[in-house]
Amino acid sequence: MKSRKWIMIIMIVVGILSMCILLAIEFIGINEQFHPDFIYDVSLALFGSSIILIIVSIIEYNSDKRCAMELFYQEILDIKNKFSELKVYECDTKGTDNFEELLKVYVEYSKLSMVNLGNLYDQMHFVFRHRKKREWIYSNLYNRIISVRSTILEATPHFQYYLQVNHGNKVAVSTYLTNIQNEVFRSVVTE
Repeated sequence: MKSRKWIMIIMIVVGILSMCILLAIEFIGINEQFHPDFIYDVSLALFGSSIILIIVSIIEYNSDKRCAMELFYQEILDIKNKFSELKVYECDTKGTDNFEELLKVYVEYSKLSMVNLGNLYDQMHFVFRHRKKREWIYSNLYNRIISVRSTILEATPHFQYYLQVNHGNKVAVSTYLTNIQNEVFRSVVTE
């Protein structure tokens, strides 16, 4: 998207400059020693080729934008579906719970790679209202997932330690688990 956007902008500038040269030669006139016919022909060729490149760039930009947005959206949905599969910590009346099982699940979730999501976000460059669109995508989609993952990564060493020492400080670890679940389920519900 970025390269197509810049090709489009550069070709618009070239087209405007060549049109200005064409109009200057046509209406103002140039001294014969500067070969106005040659300059006119070159400017006309530049103008024509810039129009063709602008059209091709617009088509390719829209194609790239659609592909990048679809891939980004699919990556968001995949991660959201993984987070949606998480279970809430529950303790039944018999005293059995799914505490250790949940800790293992969150340790596995901490290993999810967000590199592809970051690369797809980085590829997004819009011609119009670029900053506003990227800020919306960042605040409403990208940042939510990254903040949930950061919360999980922050608690993962505590979970791993609890699982390694066989029943460590359950109160402290359950606080981390509650924070994660508040963040995960708040993000999943509000989307």
